[in-house]
Amino acid sequence: MTIETPVKQNQYFNTLQALRAIAALSVMFGHILHEVGVTNAKRGLGAFKFDHFNFPYWSGVDIFFVISGFIMVYTSANLCAKPYGWKKFLVKRFKRIVPLYWFYTTAMIVLVLLVPSLLDKARPDFMHYLTSYLFIPYDRAAGGIKPILSLGWTLNYEMFFYIVFAFLLFFSRPKLLKIISVVFIAMALSHYVWPSDLTVIKFWTSPIILEFILGAWIAHLYMGGVRIAAYWRWILSALAVFTYFGFAFIPMDILVMAPRILPAVIAVCLVVAFTLPENSTKIRVWHGLKLLGDSSYSLYLAHPFFIGGVAVLAMRFNFSAVFQMVLSVLVCVMGSYIAYKIIEKPMHRKLN
Repeated sequence: MTIETPVKQNQYFNTLQALRAIAALSVMFGHILHEVGVTNAKRGLGAFKFDHFNFPYWSGVDIFFVISGFIMVYTSANLCAKPYGWKKFLVKRFKRIVPLYWFYTTAMIVLVLLVPSLLDKARPDFMHYLTSYLFIPYDRAAGGIKPILSLGWTLNYEMFFYIVFAFLLFFSRPKLLKIISVVFIAMALSHYVWPSDLTVIKFWTSPIILEFILGAWIAHLYMGGVRIAAYWRWILSALAVFTYFGFAFIPMDILVMAPRILPAVIAVCLVVAFTLPENSTKIRVWHGLKLLGDSSYSLYLAHPFFIGGVAVLAMRFNFSAVFQMVLSVLVCVMGSYIAYKIIEKPMHRKLN
């Protein structure tokens, strides 16, 4: 490990965009397999053969959280200990996250109200809609603490992290990280004390919040000029891949005891591998992967709509499971990129 002179900001954004693409694709593929299984069940067919592979597709969420912690510290370097730093930070985060999420939340509400037969679990519920817009955890009637756009549960954590981080920007970066680490560790420990019926409190105190802290400390090391030998990039990447594909062979009773530990290991290994090794700025990122990274937020929010649309077609025209899976992947990737170009980018331009 060496200490280098810190480099200017934004040098690693291409590599982190690539990781965002990988994370979004992992989550998307897990949802596609689930929907194919549901479609098969509705048609009275057997289980989809890919269901037998217990890969942690949801680990894409863990990658997003560690990256988010990294980016929060990385992009707020000039806001720490500044009088209005917290306000600038929140305004920037609001413009980046909230409008597009509200757009797709509204689209989901419209679907629930107009064509409820297309949705298995969503039901009309005004409080559910309100809490979805406000990023407040809500124990829905269908089960689970999720907003109307169900994958938005991750954004409930994101917004909570943004708010806590913003109001600690009055401190210097080292002090901020120490305070927020203590707060989040104490919250995570309290998760095991709260009664199980206090579902909302248990949601906020889930140990998954520690992944933001891990990403924040990686950024702190990077900005302090800490570098590790270049070969660690390959070792850590290989460890992440081995953990991902080895997940399917771990006994379920072990996974139930600590379901997020291995996904967190995957996420931390990848973020460290693409930021801290020496000469990481020279990593070449495939242009297609970078484009997917640029549109990863649209892909994350929009892919349930595309998956659902393909499922309707599969039921109507009796697609095979494999064809439904392949078509879902293509429609999600291409449709989300188009949505990024015609919805997300123009929305950001107008807000800015």
